[in-house]
Amino acid sequence: MKNIFEFKNIFLFFIFLLIFLPYLYLLFYLFFPNFKFVGLNSLAEYAQLIFTLRLLKILFRSLGIGIATAFTSTLVGLVLALILECTNLPASNLWKKLLFLPFLLPSYLFVFTWLGFLGKRGTFTTLTFPNVPINVYNPFFLIFFLTFSYFPFPMFLISLGLKNLNQNLIDAAKIYNSKKILRLIRSLIFPHILIAFFITFSFAVSEYIAPSFLRINTYQNEIFIQLATFYDVRKATFYSLPLLLIFSLTFLLIYKYFNRNLYFSISSSFRRSLKIWKLTGLKKFLTYVFLITLLLLSIGIPLVVLLVESEGKFLSALTLAKWEFLNSIALSFLSAFLVTCFAILTLYFSDRKILNFFIIFPLMIPSPLLAISLIVLTSTLFQQTFLPLLLAYFSRFLPFSLLVCLPFFIQIQKNLFEAARLSTSSSFKILRKILFPLSKKPFLNSFILIFILCFSEILMTQLLIPPGFQTLALRIETLLHYGNYSFVASLNLISLIFILILYSILFKSENL
Repeated sequence: MKNIFEFKNIFLFFIFLLIFLPYLYLLFYLFFPNFKFVGLNSLAEYAQLIFTLRLLKILFRSLGIGIATAFTSTLVGLVLALILECTNLPASNLWKKLLFLPFLLPSYLFVFTWLGFLGKRGTFTTLTFPNVPINVYNPFFLIFFLTFSYFPFPMFLISLGLKNLNQNLIDAAKIYNSKKILRLIRSLIFPHILIAFFITFSFAVSEYIAPSFLRINTYQNEIFIQLATFYDVRKATFYSLPLLLIFSLTFLLIYKYFNRNLYFSISSSFRRSLKIWKLTGLKKFLTYVFLITLLLLSIGIPLVVLLVESEGKFLSALTLAKWEFLNSIALSFLSAFLVTCFAILTLYFSDRKILNFFIIFPLMIPSPLLAISLIVLTSTLFQQTFLPLLLAYFSRFLPFSLLVCLPFFIQIQKNLFEAARLSTSSSFKILRKILFPLSKKPFLNSFILIFILCFSEILMTQLLIPPGFQTLALRIETLLHYGNYSFVASLNLISLIFILILYSILFKSENL
């Protein structure tokens, strides 16, 4: 028993260190570059010198885009969750899985295809709307594109909240006042709406490629320029400081609120959906129109544009980028395996409060901030290796693996592990004989999901990948800058088909 307890503490401390150490070292680096204290006056003068009015305007613009995107995505996700969980819509699980797919696709794919669809560039302009008098190069269209990319995640989180509602409480509300059921539901799932909003806000602030396609200068672009163009790590570190402060304070408030209220409880994620409202006639027709329109805008139009703009150059494009494609598969495979293994062990060893921390904090930290922290932390020892990138994937995608695996662990009876501890004190034997055999199904689902997310990641990969190594997403970005739209469309379509094949395996499972 002592052996198990000691191993648990060591493991949780190790996970905590992997997630939190980069940000602690980032703060240390600000005050002690080269391990020498620079003085508060020097820091204040340097900060005053670089935080100009122009940079502050860009920061507020990025925060405004993030807030607007989080609001629209959360609103769409809330409506979808209510439709899929609280109505008698047929095949709601199938609709849920189809509507979650846009979240797994790269956001730059939406911008690339929609620019072609609206006639702004590419082969598709001669077939549809050449020279449409619409200016898409502005923050409003960026919010529009990002909403289609991120709305599935709020839908997923809010659906979990709806599945945890007490059916008896809903039935009592129906008897008392059926018109106030929606208000009751909204108050009960407010914590899930809140966390969905802030996490989507973090995703939007992290976005780099989509704004650059639309020629919108954002704060993350300023950080990227300091690193990739000027190689000024210290200046990029100072630029990332406002993001660190904003999201750290937000995390503390959210974490404190969640420990007093509802939290990421997925214990009832296998319950049947609540059938509160019945859709009949016109309401059912309008619901189908709404769902099909979302799928057409987020998947249908991008797929058609890619097919047209590829010009049938699939084989040539794949031959050109075959090594990048294989690199992406190998890197995503290793990352997904490590993340899923650590997620399963974290679920086994963690209690509720620690688990909330491991889920909420990494999701709320923007990826540019994570990348710059790892650059500062590993620049002297591991600069030419894959370790910084693997750490970035681990910290960024561990919460997704936890969310996928948690419903299965709720079903495992704790007395199995308690009985095993009575018969042996070896933690490794319990893990090998009981935990891992019972975790085959969640392991597969988590592995596929994390593989897809790693396969599509571009910003952290671009900042942390070692020299001489390139992934398919980076190859696509390079070809796009050279204006080779047919190859870009072909490689994007190959990526899309590959993701669809992997995601189709998850269709057999009922846990996503």
